[in-house]
Amino acid sequence: MGSPITKALHKVGYIGISGPASSRINAPKTYSLTVPPEHAYSELSYHFCQKGWGNVSREEFSEALRADGIEAFYTLSAEAVAHKLWRDRSTQQLRRQS
Repeated sequence: MGSPITKALHKVGYIGISGPASSRINAPKTYSLTVPPEHAYSELSYHFCQKGWGNVSREEFSEALRADGIEAFYTLSAEAVAHKLWRDRSTQQLRRQS
């Protein structure tokens, strides 16, 4: 995390590790927003103004996240979505067998 924007968001908990899902998976860590982007932007703008650091435009906010590789906020991780699909398919197969 390189930019002051992503460092500030990480410090207050609005950016967190989102992957890999298991420590057994040998993949680099990925980071994503832990709150909806509008909430993170509003809070960041408020705190930057309070500290006298100036205004942050939406474009600066979005570009900082993109440049630092921060993924979008999701209510479910990709692994959780895949697990839910697997569970739904398994349930359907059990019903067919009954």
